[in-house]
Amino acid sequence: MRLLFMTVWDFTNANGDGICKKIQAQYEEFKRQGFDVDFTYIKNGYTFFIDSQNNFCCLGKNGILGKVMAHYFLCKRVKRDYYEAVYIRYGMGDTFFFHLLKKLKSEYTKVILEIPTYPYDPECENNKLDKINLFLDKLYRKKLYPYINRIAAITEENFIFRIPVLHMSNGINYELIPLRNVNKSRDGIHLIAVACMEYWHGYDRLLKGLAEYYKKERDIFCYLHLVGEGREVTKYKKLVQECHLEKKVFFYGRKYGEELNDIYDKCDIGVECLGIHRKKLELSSSLKSREYMGRGMPMITSAKLDIFPYISDYILKLPEGEERIQIDSIIEFYNRIYNGKDKHEVAQKIRDISEKYCGISATVKGTCDFFKGQQH
Repeated sequence: MRLLFMTVWDFTNANGDGICKKIQAQYEEFKRQGFDVDFTYIKNGYTFFIDSQNNFCCLGKNGILGKVMAHYFLCKRVKRDYYEAVYIRYGMGDTFFFHLLKKLKSEYTKVILEIPTYPYDPECENNKLDKINLFLDKLYRKKLYPYINRIAAITEENFIFRIPVLHMSNGINYELIPLRNVNKSRDGIHLIAVACMEYWHGYDRLLKGLAEYYKKERDIFCYLHLVGEGREVTKYKKLVQECHLEKKVFFYGRKYGEELNDIYDKCDIGVECLGIHRKKLELSSSLKSREYMGRGMPMITSAKLDIFPYISDYILKLPEGEERIQIDSIIEFYNRIYNGKDKHEVAQKIRDISEKYCGISATVKGTCDFFKGQQH
């Protein structure tokens, strides 16, 4: 079965981008499931197309119009009725995307549109270009339903834009995620947050909690390792200085490969989103949570995680809202997870349980079944 896997995601920094890794894992899984996959993506400002024989071509330079131009190039490249299955990672709608859907859709073609974050409007209010793209999207998304069979989304809703929802969760390739080395010596409790540092990550809540915690003399030290870059880093660094946390909070910038592995090996608990309410999401399936679990790490979060029912013993659910995080609750969580137990066995158990639900094969299965007619 011929499948077009269409993305307009930027692969320029693919080695350090968790979304790129997820998309690549989906692509490889589709091929393992027997599909002949053609694939599209953006890199260094150009749109690329790779066919099922691994021949690739550059379709054109995107310029300042970015994804809009990518949709224009793909609209010119793709022929109607050429594919039996189309899987699209949604980059928001515009006139060229809409015409592309018309070309792709026929009575013989099944089309699934993945919406990675829903609702996504709050994420598009940060700059003028995002607002323009959202304005265009609102014009066209109401017209999608004749051309889309299913929307794949992380949501509890059954219809989006009048289209039936294929409920999904995020998955990763566990073969690419090493189990952390728990035997490296350390003092105290070490937390790690790996992210692009946006306002909805809410790490300011944790920093304020640490500041309050260290107002008194403490026998148990708690440290935070922040890995990544983004718009909130400057704010975080200023807060660390104001609260005199320089010896308790460490900034690394972007790290990959062995350098990232070494930081994970120092740490005990992963920090997932603590500000998910800021973008009005009700259910989270973050790639960050998958990487923490793949490395065998318990985590703290204020989000309602889709994986929670299956691995709740290793997740500390914190309150939503703007109040600071209570560090004592994290210490109690640490003691419950680790005291009197073999840390390596704990890590391996977290990894094994989570792989059943978050491995890429499990998360792509529903999509593959739908394309093959095994799910309606």
